[in-house]
Amino acid sequence: MSPVAIAVTLVVEFVIASAMGVIATRRLMKRYAGAAEPHDTEPIELQVKLHQALTDVARLQDELVQADAHIREQTEKIDIHLAESRVDPLTGLANRRALDDELSRRLSETKRTRLAFCMMLVDLDHFKRINDTLGHDAGDSVLRQAAEAMRKTMREMDLVARFGGEEFAIVLPATDLLSGTYAAERLRKAMEQALIEVDGDALKVTISAGIAEIRADETVTMLLRRADAALYAAKSAGRNTSFLHDGRDTRPITSSKPAVAFAVFGGAEESAPGADGNDEPASGDLMMTALG
Repeated sequence: MSPVAIAVTLVVEFVIASAMGVIATRRLMKRYAGAAEPHDTEPIELQVKLHQALTDVARLQDELVQADAHIREQTEKIDIHLAESRVDPLTGLANRRALDDELSRRLSETKRTRLAFCMMLVDLDHFKRINDTLGHDAGDSVLRQAAEAMRKTMREMDLVARFGGEEFAIVLPATDLLSGTYAAERLRKAMEQALIEVDGDALKVTISAGIAEIRADETVTMLLRRADAALYAAKSAGRNTSFLHDGRDTRPITSSKPAVAFAVFGGAEESAPGADGNDEPASGDLMMTALG
């Protein structure tokens, strides 16, 4: 049974239980009122009716308690089912369904607030070699450890998802392209330095990354296509590197001081921070680009 069908069933059960309670209460009130009529003068008969009324009330209370417990149990099952349906079972990251929902939500937010977000695609370099050499169990272990390293490196507000196979997707809210490039390089360096252990041996696992910022009048599909183009450029450039897509073409992201100019909406260009010797953008550079 689907979650929606279960939810509808629970609502119907709750309504029926409530209706039964109302009907029973009305019947008891009538019965009690009848017990007070002048012709019911026998004390024994009044006591019998009162006892029966109290018994009915107790029974109904028990039934309502049982119905409430059943509803709570079914609600918990629905919550668990919904949570599991949005999680990749191998890595524990968000799955494709959760990613699609997040992208739709961020796109709606962008249209409403004119604030940008970035999409990053990440691929584990030479992962097939790991599977072929060490086996699929080792490959699964590498995926789990790489996923955990990514989750720890990215911000809590970022959504890290398994996109498929050895490919991952990361949604960076409240992030323009300039800030996104630093996030991509920070992740690449963290993965390069991460300790991946398989059967007691340490493996060096690197990544290739491609990142793009949502643009005005762009769909999620178009954004994914540009991020994928940047990822492909990174892999073609020799791997263990990151590329961006500025809306026109792909460009490499250097490891410390990006030498490229990043296009912003409205036609202007903004020089990358780092010219002053800092590897991270200044606080003013962390502001999101307003969509034009």
